[in-house]
Formats: sequence, structure tokens, C-alpha cells
Amino acid sequence: AIVGLPAAVSAGQVVPVAWGVTNQGSGAGLGVWYDSIYLSTNAVLNAGDRPLSAVGLNVTVAAGGSYAWTNTITIPEVAGGPYYLFVVADDPYYGYQISESSKANNTNSVAVTVQVPDLAPVSITAPAVVSVGQAALVVCVLTNQGNGSGLGFWYDTIYLSTNAVLNANDQPLSYVGLTHSVAAGGSYAWT
Repeated sequence: AIVGLPAAVSAGQVVPVAWGVTNQGSGAGLGVWYDSIYLSTNAVLNAGDRPLSAVGLNVTVAAGGSYAWTNTITIPEVAGGPYYLFVVADDPYYGYQISESSKANNTNSVAVTVQVPDLAPVSITAPAVVSVGQAALVVCVLTNQGNGSGLGFWYDTIYLSTNAVLNANDQPLSYVGLTHSVAAGGSYAWT
């Protein structure tokens, strides 16, 4: 069973996944195998689902015995919404498998909501008039209007435009690259 996972996570967030397995067969499970963690957009694990991590095991599990592990995963940059986190014991994807009386009970899942940020510039301060070639001080405040944290490194770009609508013809003037951790409702600023 998957335990301790929060019901809602943010894209880019590092979260612990705890997993426990009981050997329901009549013999000992011994050898080398992998348990894997997947993220899926639906409640059915299939070949298109994204593997997030694997835990290599080399253990002996007596009949009726159990083992457990905790591993950390990073929630990938995906669209916000409902997902399922699957853990697969003795996953055939990684090649090593042990002989079991049934593989039908090797998969478990839990629903999780991936929340994403929505970064919006809420304040921009710049000179009203500048000359060609002149350096200009620009100050910008951005607020995370999404329901998830903004985590990681990204660039904010300053463009020069002849109107108030950004389009492909507008000229990028400068980039501001920073590592961020902006909670939902939080803000950050740069100069």
C-alpha cells in the first residue's frame, strides 16, 4: 500500500513515497527485482504512463512476511489536474523479476491532484522615456495566482513592443533567470 502521500502536490515538488508489500504467496520471495513509481492521467496503468523512480531490491521475503521502503520523487512539470500515482512491485519494465504465484496484486495506486503555478506580472516600473542605447532600470513584481507552488529555475523576459500586446515581432531586451520557490499567493520581485 502507498502511505503518507499528500492529496495535493505541486509540479516540481519533491515528495516522499512510502510503500509496503506483503508476500501473499506460499514460498519465500528472494532475489533481485525493482519496485517502480509511475504517474498516470487515469486509474489504469499502461505503457504510456511516466515512470518517476525505481527502487532496486535484493532481499528475501518469507511467506506472509513484508518489506517497506520510502523513496523521494519529483513531481514532473505536467498540466494541473487529477492524476494517479502507481507503485508496481516486481515491475517487469526493469527486466528483473522473481517467480510469483500471482502478479495481479503487484500494483496499487492513489489519487493525487497536481497543482500548478500561474505567474502574473502585477507591477512593472520603468522609465517612460529612454534613448536608443541607454540602459534603463526595470523593476517587476510577479504574483503566483495559481493553486500550486512555483518551484525551480526559469527565466522572465523583458520585451520591447510598439503596443500593449505581446507578439512574435516584439524584441526581447533582457532575461532574468532565477531559482524560485513561490507559494500559491506568494510574490517575487527583480530589478
